[in-house]
Amino acid sequence: EMITAQTLLEQGTRRIQTSATGDAQIRARLLRTVGNAHMGLGFYDEGLQLLDEALATSESAQPPDEREIAEQLRVRAHGLLQAGKPDSVPILFDRALALLEKQGAPKSAVAFCLWEKASFRLNRGDMPQADSLLTLASEMTESGPEPNKSLLLRITSTRAILSHRRYE
Repeated sequence: EMITAQTLLEQGTRRIQTSATGDAQIRARLLRTVGNAHMGLGFYDEGLQLLDEALATSESAQPPDEREIAEQLRVRAHGLLQAGKPDSVPILFDRALALLEKQGAPKSAVAFCLWEKASFRLNRGDMPQADSLLTLASEMTESGPEPNKSLLLRITSTRAILSHRRYE
């Protein structure tokens, strides 16, 4: 008989949840991966639950890895957007940004998160906020020794969409 993607995911998820892997970070990453897989298949409730669990697991790791927590927060924000639940998304992006800045993450990581927040603002129709976030992301990206070209391209495209919508 055909094993469905859902069955495989459920088996994998159970294995992760019941396994005694001592490393909270590894466990958190695995949970994030299966959470994202659920989201990709449209199982939003299960997916969001797993992304929550991934975040909680990351936050409980000793010592906590702030880069990892920031990543979990970003992924959770995207999950909520996918599931059509945007309300707490800005808070998640802000928490991720605060963590990245606090632990001196590379400028490109901070700029990427700023760009994501700008895209969110743009999609909510908040042009001024999107605009200032894009400016910040752009300045931050260009000030690095090796500007991230793919990020600059994303920022530029988002800015083009913004200008286009302004004059529609």
